[in-house]
Amino acid sequence: MSALDRKLRRYVLTVVVSGALTLIALLLSTDWRAVRERPALYLSLLLLLFVGEMRPINIVRGSISGGEIAISTPFIFAMLLTAGVSAACAGLALSCIVADLFLRKPPLKLVFNAAQYVLSLAASGAALLLLAGARTMMTDPRLAAIDLGIVLIAGAVFFALNSTLPCIAIALDQNLPALSILRRDFSYQLATAGVLVMTSPLVVAAAGYSLMLLPILLLPALAVQWSSQLSLNNEHQSLHDSLTSLPNRTLFHARVTDAMPMTHFSAIMLIDLDHFKEVNDTLGHRTGDKLLRAVAERLCHYLGPAATVSRLGGDEFAVMLPDTSSEDALDAAHAVLDVLQSPFSVDDFSLSVEASIGVALYPDHGTDSGTLLRCADVAMYLAKQSGRGAELYSLDRDQHSRQRLRLLGQVQDAISDGQFILHYQPQLELRSGRVVAVEALVRWQHPEFGLLHPVDFVPLAEHSIHMSALTSYAIEQALTQQAAWFAQGIDVRVAVNVPANALHAPDFVQGVAAALSRFGVAARSLDIEITESTIMANPARALASLQALDALGVHLSIDDFGTGYSSLAYLKQLPVHAVKIDKSFMLNVTGDADDGRIVQSIVGLAKNLGLQTVAEGVEDEATLSLLRELGCDLAQGYHICRPVRAAQLSDILVRRVTGVRAGTRDRFNPTVG
Repeated sequence: MSALDRKLRRYVLTVVVSGALTLIALLLSTDWRAVRERPALYLSLLLLLFVGEMRPINIVRGSISGGEIAISTPFIFAMLLTAGVSAACAGLALSCIVADLFLRKPPLKLVFNAAQYVLSLAASGAALLLLAGARTMMTDPRLAAIDLGIVLIAGAVFFALNSTLPCIAIALDQNLPALSILRRDFSYQLATAGVLVMTSPLVVAAAGYSLMLLPILLLPALAVQWSSQLSLNNEHQSLHDSLTSLPNRTLFHARVTDAMPMTHFSAIMLIDLDHFKEVNDTLGHRTGDKLLRAVAERLCHYLGPAATVSRLGGDEFAVMLPDTSSEDALDAAHAVLDVLQSPFSVDDFSLSVEASIGVALYPDHGTDSGTLLRCADVAMYLAKQSGRGAELYSLDRDQHSRQRLRLLGQVQDAISDGQFILHYQPQLELRSGRVVAVEALVRWQHPEFGLLHPVDFVPLAEHSIHMSALTSYAIEQALTQQAAWFAQGIDVRVAVNVPANALHAPDFVQGVAAALSRFGVAARSLDIEITESTIMANPARALASLQALDALGVHLSIDDFGTGYSSLAYLKQLPVHAVKIDKSFMLNVTGDADDGRIVQSIVGLAKNLGLQTVAEGVEDEATLSLLRELGCDLAQGYHICRPVRAAQLSDILVRRVTGVRAGTRDRFNPTVG
């Protein structure tokens, strides 16, 4: 048992013992005269009190859950005003215990609730006795204006103690400051309790006229209960994710803020599910939603009640781990990765989930929830880039991330200023040894940071409005160079990568057609490369765009083939001419039998579908020889030639020397047909 649990148990035991001793003392000191004079009134109020205890208002507000407001308050105070504090405390304790038994509350909570009520009502009765003397409204039912004020003061005492006692218990249970809980719910509870307390004189007045009127006065209390519960439910919905029922971003911020004064250090984890969009696109949003719920349940089950698990939106989750060091936080992050990798069974599919996790520490990396989440987001992005799965935030690496954000704002001006340049990597026809195509690869010649590679700016740009403009710029530059080569008698196809938001743009195909016409380049000389994920991002629109490009005569290739989620049946529908085998299969194709079989299968599949195969990432002669044996059509990679500027490649292309000699990386003399 933790120190926090021991402290909570000691507190609960103290309240229970104090309540029991107070009740015993009151029972021994009363003569019960007021009850004996009107037993029917006492029993009627006792019955209504029990009904009110059976219909509590469950409080789930702000960052706190688990409190209640009973609508029995008017009948508690009516009993206090008519029968005295001893009879009221006895009746309240009895009805509370019976109601909690009916509601099947845990024994410890049952006795705590009864003790809490007794202590609060006893304090309220003491205030009433001090201010109004020993008389009850049973003996003197007339109420003056001052009496209403006395009732209000007594009600305030009851409210203050009845709110504070459970708030301390909740604070100890959730390791949160009690004052933050009281402040968060004070105005709401005060308004609700005040309305209920001020109804009590009406109950007494009605009872003095006829006991038959008492059940009618239950209706206003039920109306307060209904409207209050409705308000609380609406607030609960606004603070929780509707799909997973986890806290949303707003509530997560509140919980982090509330927890900070109670802990010396804690960790924030930001979890992003990799490739989740492909699951949605391939299996549908219904299956995707079920997978998100399953992920949420597994995270909560594994991390336990001490952690706060939140869904921030989409496939992004956040976790707060109190009292967690940097080493423990990284260990927990890697453990979460392992937990998520165990397959999920969803709609008869067995789905494995990969994730990237960024970790930020309080107070090392920030002293507010917004800063901590931003730092965790930076670390999460670095985890994606490094492929390590989980990363701890580092200020030095954040400088790089800030630079990338700054670069994003400069993309449009860089396009206008011509700062983006193209490097070209040849694609070798393995059968003849001729270069038949080149791939255009964008670089940024930045005036401050020098030559930047795509990894430095494309991941941010591809999700911005600038990517379509950058893609159009790359196509125009590639066609300009292709036309220049053609004028020199060099006829090679030029390939350009096109991301999803550019392919799906309504005017993309018209823009390509206009560029081909403007530069006088044959459509067959342009190769548009798209990845499987680009196709699956919007299959219908992708198919329409590809069909329109095919009608123009443009050559079409699927890039990074074998790493996406497209089905063979869907691939058959696409008007593509080639598939590019992802370089991940080339890294150890000569030493790994599985990779070799995968490449062989892709080559065979492509041939059966009448498609060319292009191998990316060829790093050595052994791989090149194996690809020839397997019947692969084209190859590119550092062993053949690094990406170079057009002027350097032109010198190679115009030599027209046939074949490629083994071991002549970066300096071969291919012919051009």
